Amino acid sequence: MNLRRNLAQYGLTPETYAEMLAAQDGRCAICGDPPDPNGVRASSRLHVDHCHATGKVRALLCTRCNRGIGYF
Repeated sequence: MNLRRNLAQYGLTPETYAEMLAAQDGRCAICGDPPDPNGVRASSRLHVDHCHATGKVRALLCTRCNRGIGYF
């Protein structure tokens, strides 16, 4: 999926994503690791964490933490 379309579903623009990324120092909000620059597709960026009930955006997470929260 196109990143711009993906962000739009959460009400974010590439600029607001960049602001969130900068505020988190480019690291996952849970584990503090940066995304793998050599990762393939989804592993090379942080994912938008959001509440499925309200749609409210919480933070940016690495693939590992994003999946972990999904399992809860």
